Amino acid sequence: QLVAQRQDIMWALVAAQVVVGVMVLLGVLSLRLLRPIHRLKLQASTLAARESVPALVWRQRDELGQLGQHLNTVRARIQELFEKVHKVYDKEGYGTPAYVKAQHQLSEQLMTIRFTAKTIEKLCDMVRGQVDDVRKKERELRRIVVDKCGMPQEMFVKEFPPNLLNLK
Repeated sequence: QLVAQRQDIMWALVAAQVVVGVMVLLGVLSLRLLRPIHRLKLQASTLAARESVPALVWRQRDELGQLGQHLNTVRARIQELFEKVHKVYDKEGYGTPAYVKAQHQLSEQLMTIRFTAKTIEKLCDMVRGQVDDVRKKERELRRIVVDKCGMPQEMFVKEFPPNLLNLK
């Protein structure tokens, strides 16, 4: 009887140790792996969406911390290159050598990023929407110039496309 009681107590202690061990392991796993991965995912999503957010502070010295710091560096570089493209566009216009160079630098930096299918689809939807907006504006402009101002349709079709991006 006494041996059976001690054996039950021993098994209860072993079970308690296993439960406590698993809880500690899950806590460490969550703290050291799952949370940093979640932070990296959020940081990558904001980068892909071009949202302006401050860089996250990564105190970890492991691979995840290094990856987070690298993501901060890439985000800052991309933001800098986008600003450069906008400044050159405002100063010199589209298609100038300086604009093409800035655009190429930005493209090179973006080529280092691998986007998920969901992000690519979102970006494609954005581009499709912008193309639709441009086409609506073109139709509206054609309606005004041809229908209201009396420019011949053939002349509009001939003259409009080459001057489409001429903002001067």
